[in-house]
Amino acid sequence: MNARSIILAALALASCCREKAVEEPPASPFKDVLTLTRLGPDASWSTSSNILERGDFGIGVTTQGLVILAGTTFHHLDSAGAADSNVTGGVDVLTFFETDRAFDVGEMNYAIFKNTLDWKRTAPARVQAVRVTGAFSRLVLDNAGDRGATRGTIRGFFFPDYLRGLREPGYDLYFLDDKETFGGRVADFTIQQARIELDECPSLALDLPEKM
Repeated sequence: MNARSIILAALALASCCREKAVEEPPASPFKDVLTLTRLGPDASWSTSSNILERGDFGIGVTTQGLVILAGTTFHHLDSAGAADSNVTGGVDVLTFFETDRAFDVGEMNYAIFKNTLDWKRTAPARVQAVRVTGAFSRLVLDNAGDRGATRGTIRGFFFPDYLRGLREPGYDLYFLDDKETFGGRVADFTIQQARIELDECPSLALDLPEKM
């Protein structure tokens, strides 16, 4: 093989390697999309595999209690606040959480928290996913009362007024403690120290079951 042939072969090999290096798996069609579901008598479509195709961050209500989706784990919260991760499905609002804005805060009550997030919201007409991780000097849950001081993560969403009828406008927030042993829907809290992460959802998808 002459020198010219060797050079051409090397260039062809380099080109092949370069093409393979830029190959990436296709992005999920549900990236940056908030999915709302309307559960009916036939909720068999709402399986864990279907849900995980559409998000890694979500909340839901079932006949057995509340559900938080954190990553790929579904946490069921009963009426007393006890948490169980040996469940699947049950989430009716979800998205792939990607932090658009994050900031650390010190002592802050629920009213100031909502005012702060309202002020920082850049697109009032968009649903906003919210994650708050840290220490709370006081936490009150709808389903489990006043839990006092605790550590954990609040996950949930802000829903604008135009979604009334699908979701109650305002904040719908669920709490799960660091040990993943208890949680519930947030009624009130005071942050001691925490990190707040926000993800604005520019697109909305509504799924309806076959039977309502």
